[in-house]
Amino acid sequence: MFPPVRRVRDNGDVSALRAEALSPSTSVQVRLIGPLSVVSGGRAAGPWPRPSARRLCQLVLVSPGRRVSRDLACEELFPGLDPRAAARSVSKALSMARATLAGLGPPADSLLAADLTHIWASQAAEVDADGHERALRAALAMEPGHRRDERLSTALADDGDLLSNLPCGERDVQLQDRPKRHVEDPFRW
Repeated sequence: MFPPVRRVRDNGDVSALRAEALSPSTSVQVRLIGPLSVVSGGRAAGPWPRPSARRLCQLVLVSPGRRVSRDLACEELFPGLDPRAAARSVSKALSMARATLAGLGPPADSLLAADLTHIWASQAAEVDADGHERALRAALAMEPGHRRDERLSTALADDGDLLSNLPCGERDVQLQDRPKRHVEDPFRW
């Protein structure tokens, strides 16, 4: 059974306090490089009922700490709506995303969690972009030379685009806007 989870009222460091711990014997693999894919127990999530559900899942998984405020989700996913309508749309997108992930059963059904102010994803999920980032950081930390060049070439060999299943115009806008918001870490956008 799952260990008890300490509940924190202010939602301080949600990523460290997984609301629903994933079982260590099973895993959820998330592919963000290329089209979004969430796989658990050999089954893939989908179809996504609406693009907003898929985009919310992507937004949470690429955000620092795999955590976003509901306000940020409203701004990113529904910029043209008034705040109240955007908040309702985010809640609806979250419900649809959870329903899609629930089709995979445990542990994927607890991948996304939320409270009144934040939405977060479990840190136990294996995200391909995280592994890619670790490989790039490790190569960049090496002394200059042939071995470093080989490691960088290997890490950069994946020609998939992050969030490639977004429409081109939408993805381009998000890629242009993100570095301005998260300048402190060039590997997280």
